[in-house]
Amino acid sequence: MSAITMTCGARRLVRLLVVVALVAATPAATTGASPSHDPASTEPWPTPVPMTLEEALDATLWVEADDAGSGWIFGSYGGMRTVLDIPGAAQVETAFGHVAGWFETADGRFQTFLVDPRTGERTDLVRFARRPWAVTPAPDGQALYVTAPEGPDGQDRGVRRVDAAGRTMAIPGQGRPDTSRNELSWSPDGRYLASWSCPDGGGQPCMVDILDTVTGDVTEAGPLHSTTTDGRHLIGHLDETEDGMRPWVALEVATGEMHEIATDTIDRTGGGWFLPDGTLLLSGFTTDASIYRIVIADRDTGEVLRVLREEPYDEDALSLRHVLGRSGEAPWALLWVPDDEGPMPTGSTWRVLDLRTGELLPDPLVMAP
Repeated sequence: MSAITMTCGARRLVRLLVVVALVAATPAATTGASPSHDPASTEPWPTPVPMTLEEALDATLWVEADDAGSGWIFGSYGGMRTVLDIPGAAQVETAFGHVAGWFETADGRFQTFLVDPRTGERTDLVRFARRPWAVTPAPDGQALYVTAPEGPDGQDRGVRRVDAAGRTMAIPGQGRPDTSRNELSWSPDGRYLASWSCPDGGGQPCMVDILDTVTGDVTEAGPLHSTTTDGRHLIGHLDETEDGMRPWVALEVATGEMHEIATDTIDRTGGGWFLPDGTLLLSGFTTDASIYRIVIADRDTGEVLRVLREEPYDEDALSLRHVLGRSGEAPWALLWVPDDEGPMPTGSTWRVLDLRTGELLPDPLVMAP
């Protein structure tokens, strides 16, 4: 068996293009659109086109701190690498081929920025008085979205949009006292941005706000713990039951109707992705975590259409990690055997799963130093 060797100069703090998250229930409420919203700068990602495996690897991107912790590197599984002009202590995220983040300045404020991934050059934007909770670049790379506790007492003020010209726009219909908003997740087409606010100290369920970046409308849904969305649906899980069950569920945002997915196949949720054909790629475990499965399920009915992999879950089991391509349009996913070296250790061997057949490609990918 031959191996495709891929170079990588770092291995810490991987932040991938494909962001996975989870879900729950109750009807949704929609606020009015913001009159100051600028839809021209937030157009959705173009319609997916078929990709070769090489193109899919090139399009699946990551950003990570280097081994010395002194800077950041932006790259792809196809081998592209760019050294970024970012301090090592920064918080950095990538989405849709763009990079955004923040770092603390000498005066104790928090500088947000965008980075050109082709050149590595940084453009500094707005400084916040308090530490941001989450940040993500817009699909066009000309703005970022950030959550920061900017209320008088440090409370949640929802999501703000900051563009490359330095303009800051608060998204209305969000913000809850005594909560933190620590996650931002894009829909695969780049139109919808989900953020969820969770009560400080726990004890109450989290709620999700779904921003339509074209119209400016915000829809509230939940409660939940974490979520991913395609704009119409949320997928994820409810609270764990007394017998250890935590099945996948789908929530229709407009109605709040919820149903379980992959019943009797996955008892405890793993990773989940929306696929371009309207189906779901899901992974998870039996209640006792002895069996690990990867399945394709119908989003609307919850029916399992195909079981792609089923194997005993132990230290040698291959786990689903990433769907290849810009937004899951490529029919492959990356699997690897977890270890204690971090999320993408150099020297680790990845396998490519064909989502059409459930077969592993014969040639592994080796993430070499």
